[in-house]
Amino acid sequence: MAVPGVTEHVYDGLDGFGQRLADVTTRSDAPAYVHAYLDHVDRVSHHEGTESDGFRETVATVCDELSAFVDGLEDEVARETLLLVTADHGHVNTDPERNVDLSERDALVAALRRHADGTPIRMSGSPRNVHLHLRDDGVSEALAALSDLDVATFTRDEALDRGLFGDRESSDRFRRRCGDLVVTHRDLGTWFGDAEPDELDLVGMHGGLHPDEMLVPFAAVRVDRLR
Repeated sequence: MAVPGVTEHVYDGLDGFGQRLADVTTRSDAPAYVHAYLDHVDRVSHHEGTESDGFRETVATVCDELSAFVDGLEDEVARETLLLVTADHGHVNTDPERNVDLSERDALVAALRRHADGTPIRMSGSPRNVHLHLRDDGVSEALAALSDLDVATFTRDEALDRGLFGDRESSDRFRRRCGDLVVTHRDLGTWFGDAEPDELDLVGMHGGLHPDEMLVPFAAVRVDRLR
């Protein structure tokens, strides 16, 4: 859906991305905000992890393309362009051989609330941030079913009181969607393999409380100072 005042520019892969970004920046009427999103690092992190050759090669290519962007701007444009580089999250490397299939824990599944057709409510949150929607008396049962795992658990009130989802007042919609129990493993993924088995095959994951997935870089510099 088109957004008023926004012009979209499509790119195909990383090859030539830096020059494409430089061209768009140069053609934009000042003042302008040019936003470029790259999902390549995220994708390789999910499938190969952040210690893989694929990850290192992808990050190196992104850096090369940023250099091409810097070199592709004329001097006057470079002096008037502020480059910001950041990410929306990091990744923690899990072990697909040990990631936890919650659907195999019968006691946990039995503690879940049910849809109108009787099936358990499962798909809420993510493998690093599981929201369990439980029967009114199901919290203690769920905690017991998870007691052998290296997980941190928070009731809805505990999660909100600790500001785990931000420092703003939570909306009524969020409070409805937030689980009765929020679960995050120290370094593994926990999910329902009977519904989405591919999620447990991922190496890199995010959404939990590990510093590697919570902390992100942020850099700001006027482009001409990079030359």
